[in-house]
Amino acid sequence: MEIMGERSEARRMEGRRSAGQDRLARDTPAPDTRAHAPERQAADVDDAFGDPSASPSDHDLGLSLVDEVATSRSPRRDGRATKRTLLVVAVAVVIAGVIAAFLTLSPRDIVADVRGASDARPPVSVEHDGGGSASVVVSPDENAGFVEIADLPAPEGGMAYQAWVVEGQTGTHSPLDQFEPGSGSGAVGFTGLKDVATVNITLEQVGGAEQPTSEPLVSIEVPPVE
Repeated sequence: MEIMGERSEARRMEGRRSAGQDRLARDTPAPDTRAHAPERQAADVDDAFGDPSASPSDHDLGLSLVDEVATSRSPRRDGRATKRTLLVVAVAVVIAGVIAAFLTLSPRDIVADVRGASDARPPVSVEHDGGGSASVVVSPDENAGFVEIADLPAPEGGMAYQAWVVEGQTGTHSPLDQFEPGSGSGAVGFTGLKDVATVNITLEQVGGAEQPTSEPLVSIEVPPVE
C-alpha cells in the first residue's frame, strides 16, 4: 500500500508540472515576425545590389574596370578612324595631283578661250591682195589673242602659212604654229598680249621656220592693251 501511494503521488506531481507548462506557453506572447520583415527585405536588397556597408572603393573598383575596358577599346576605334581619315586624304591628294597633271599636260585652247572671253575685242582685219583676209582678236583678261586667216590662196605643195608675233620694243619675231598645210583658212593663238605690237603672216616650208624667210604677205597691227 505504501508503494502504491508513492506512485499516485508521483503521477499527481507530473500532472501539475504539465499543467504549469501549458499555462506558461499560453501566457507567453508569440514572437512578432513582422518586426523582422524590413530586415529580411534589406538583406534581399543587399544580396541583389551589393552590400551598402561596403566601402566606396569596392564600388569604384567595378566602375574602374568598366572605364578601363572602355579606354582600352577607344584607342583602337580612334586608330581605325585615323587610318580611314589618312586614306581619304591620300586619295584626295592623288586625285588632285592627277587633275593638276592633266591640266598642265593638256594644251590650252587659246583660240576658244579668247572667243569665249567677255572682254574680247572686235577683230582687226586686213585684206590680202591675192584674195582672202587675216584678222586678230585679243582679250586683255586672258592676256592672249589669236590670228585667223580666211580664204587665202592655197599654198603650193610643201608650203604652209605661218604666223609671227612681233614685239613692240625689240621687233623680235616669235613663231606661232603653222596653219594646216595646203589650206588658206584657220586660226592659231598666242599669249603675252601686252608685248605684242604686230602679227605677220608669211609662207614657209611645211614644218615651220625659226625666223621668217620671206616678206610678210599680211601684217596686222594689234591694238594696244593697258
